[in-house]
Amino acid sequence: MKSRRTNIVLATLLLTASLLGLGAVAVAEEPASEPATTPPAIPANLDYFNPFNGTSMAGDYLSGRFAQQHHDWTQAEQFMDRLLQIAPDDIELKKRTMVLAMGSGDTVRAVQLAGEVIKVEPESPLALLFLTTDSFVKKDYAAAQGYLDKIPQSGISDFIIPLFKGWADAAQGNLNTENLQGNAIHIYHAILISDYLKKPDQIEKLLEKSLGVEQLTPADVERIADVYAHIGKKDKALELYGKILASIPGNKEIITKMETLAAGKDMSMFRTIESPEQGITEALFDTAQTLAQEYSDDSARV
Repeated sequence: MKSRRTNIVLATLLLTASLLGLGAVAVAEEPASEPATTPPAIPANLDYFNPFNGTSMAGDYLSGRFAQQHHDWTQAEQFMDRLLQIAPDDIELKKRTMVLAMGSGDTVRAVQLAGEVIKVEPESPLALLFLTTDSFVKKDYAAAQGYLDKIPQSGISDFIIPLFKGWADAAQGNLNTENLQGNAIHIYHAILISDYLKKPDQIEKLLEKSLGVEQLTPADVERIADVYAHIGKKDKALELYGKILASIPGNKEIITKMETLAAGKDMSMFRTIESPEQGITEALFDTAQTLAQEYSDDSARV
């Protein structure tokens, strides 16, 4: 069974992508059977409970949990934010409110809370991820790099940080893809970065390397073929499309691409990256999609 941490990572990746302005996203559902964590402690001498309107800290906390599990992130944030006004130093409550704020579209609030969280937990991955993405939005790439350097190593950070760093360097005009060589998604983003920086000589080398990666999916092969078509290597693209069609007969999209190429028509098969922010967005969604496939989580999709 997948862990709550996995659900939070999936949700966070998609929600952080929404900070870049791509609109609403669907988020991973937390298991309904999971026991609720301990509500924040009630401060001494606090007259919070009101028997006439039915409010209490425990009630707000549980209501917020219920709203979150039913994907009403705006309502959940309101409950948690009200609690946070009562217990402003509760770091776990602050982190939960931070994620809920992002999920409800209140990115300003989410980033503000992230800044407060790192004052207490300087290596909080979620807070640093939000601050990194906010720095990309503001085009403050040096700050983004600084936040990235503080994120502690872990399974997910080892996967996503090289993507962020590659795009942070690209934003400053530097090609640095040395740490983007180990898997299909990393190499694909090395290709995207090389294309963004107009380095065609690097693209073909990376394409050859990507074909040597073990366990390429049909989607991986299709993206590689699209890049070959993009750089004018029509025969290689047709060869790869043909391999996909052999494994997935009748795939209409692949048939259309092959017919278009064979006819010498112009068709945009490869979507170029126009900005580092767009590159980071692609990286977030690629990472979330990979985790969703690994854990068979159908809710982690746009």
